[in-house]
Amino acid sequence: MIITVLAFSGWNFVQSGGFSSFEKLISRSSKSFAEGNLENAIELINKAIEIQPENIEARSLNAKYLIASNKMTEAVEEYKKILNFDEENEDAILGIIKIYYENNEFDK
Repeated sequence: MIITVLAFSGWNFVQSGGFSSFEKLISRSSKSFAEGNLENAIELINKAIEIQPENIEARSLNAKYLIASNKMTEAVEEYKKILNFDEENEDAILGIIKIYYENNEFDK
């Protein structure tokens, strides 16, 4: 019985095209980032964010990509958006602190 259910679930997964477009965009953005294609990674992750604007994982990746592209102001804004969804998100809080510290912006 379990095998039948798993086989049926697998078939439905294949029929539905496999992963969602959101997951594909996340995967493609990660691959672009790993290959050093930062602009493409940012473009792809922003498309994923359009699909799921409240997804903290996607927004965290975007902040990471922005930092790697030396776009610190945009990275801080992305971290602030994460805090709008989860005001206690430690990664976002620490990300903002790190950016401000490394840029000698102690008054913020």
